[in-house]
Amino acid sequence: MDAEIIWEVIKKKLPELEKAVKFLLEKES
Repeated sequence: MDAEIIWEVIKKKLPELEKAVKFLLEKES
């Protein structure tokens, strides 16, 4: 797969990842 395509996919998933990370961080504290 082309790196550019992978990057586009990652950018689309970023908001979901951010939510997941924040959720996990809040659970930890």
